[in-house]
Amino acid sequence: VDGKNVSLGCFGTAVEAAVAYARMVGEAPVAAVEEAVESARADSAAEMERAVAETSRAAALAARAEAEAEAAEAAAAREDAFSAEQDEALAAIGKLEEQVRALQEASGGGALLSDDDAAGGTGPAGPGGER
Repeated sequence: VDGKNVSLGCFGTAVEAAVAYARMVGEAPVAAVEEAVESARADSAAEMERAVAETSRAAALAARAEAEAEAAEAAAAREDAFSAEQDEALAAIGKLEEQVRALQEASGGGALLSDDDAAGGTGPAGPGGER
C-alpha cells in the first residue's frame, strides 16, 4: 500500500486472503466475497460430514466382517475337535472289538454272551449257555 509492503496476516484459504486484500484496496464488494467464503466453508463442512459418515460405515462393515471371520474360525475349531473325538471313539470301538475277538478265541470260539445276555440278561453264560 502506497509503495510499502503491508502484511495482511495469515489465512487458511486463498479466498480468505482475497477478502483481506479486497478490503485493503477496496476493489471488491466485501459482502459478496465474504458470502463466497462462507459458502466454501459450508461446502467443505458438508464434504467432511460425508467423509466421516463413509468412514463410519466402512468401519462398521470391517468390524462385522471380522466378527464373521472369528465365528467361522470358531466353528471350524469345533468341527475339528468333534472329528478328533469321533476318531478317538472309533479307535476305542475297534480296540474293544479286538478284545472281544481275542476273548472269543480264548474261550474256544464260542459266543461270550448267551442270547439271553444279548437281550439284556445278566452274568456270563456257563458252558453250554447255562447259568
